[in-house]
Amino acid sequence: ALEFMAETVLDCLADLSTDANQSFSIPWPHEARAVLLIQLDGSEAALASDIQRLSAVLEQENPVYLSTGMGETEEPLWEMRRLINPASYRAGPDKSSDDVTVPRGRVKEAVEGYQAIGRELGVTVLTFGHLGDGNILRPDDLTDNPLDCPLRRTVDLICAIEPLPEGKHAVAVRFSS
Repeated sequence: ALEFMAETVLDCLADLSTDANQSFSIPWPHEARAVLLIQLDGSEAALASDIQRLSAVLEQENPVYLSTGMGETEEPLWEMRRLINPASYRAGPDKSSDDVTVPRGRVKEAVEGYQAIGRELGVTVLTFGHLGDGNILRPDDLTDNPLDCPLRRTVDLICAIEPLPEGKHAVAVRFSS
């Protein structure tokens, strides 16, 4: 699995972590502005070797935080991924959410496009999700909900970038006003 969380998602998670009713802490430092969660499969021996090689590659990028683990030691990171939905309400009380897909090599372009749409329309856009094959929202799935305006713009952007066939989640976009 390869999951990402962009800056606005990290901010919402940090805000949620300060809630007295929550019992979790953010595992990465505040200066982290994006997160990749990478989960590898294989035998214990193969995993140890793969983790070592992957860590060496990631270290070359000078990350502000790098954590490795197996089993229970990786659970706090995946818990952050599961907390995105409740954390997204920190951006606003209303939201529209759908899965869209872009080729892995064009995710940065898509995220920048989503953020531009959000700035133009005055809404907060949270981007996160599974990087890989995924679903694309079809324009005829949209309703007359006012929050669908940014969603319609996102669909237009995705179609311009080059949609992939349906499959697993790829990029989930949250709009909050």
